[in-house]
Amino acid sequence: MTAQDTRPFDIVLWGATGFTGRQAARYLHEQYGKKGLIRWAIAGRDMARLHKVRRELDTLDLSLLEVPGADAA
Repeated sequence: MTAQDTRPFDIVLWGATGFTGRQAARYLHEQYGKKGLIRWAIAGRDMARLHKVRRELDTLDLSLLEVPGADAA
């Protein structure tokens, strides 16, 4: 088993609630999220805003896009 096999995500997009972060999340969702080719998540300081971004992506299966809690401090 490699280190890559033990990680829960291939990509964690930090700052997904900002302008550029939302664009990056939309790109990841369109290119990879629907196909399940990579395991990715969005992260940031404000869980409510992260969940809003997740809803805005209009993911059919929201369980595929996780929102891990993170402490930026």
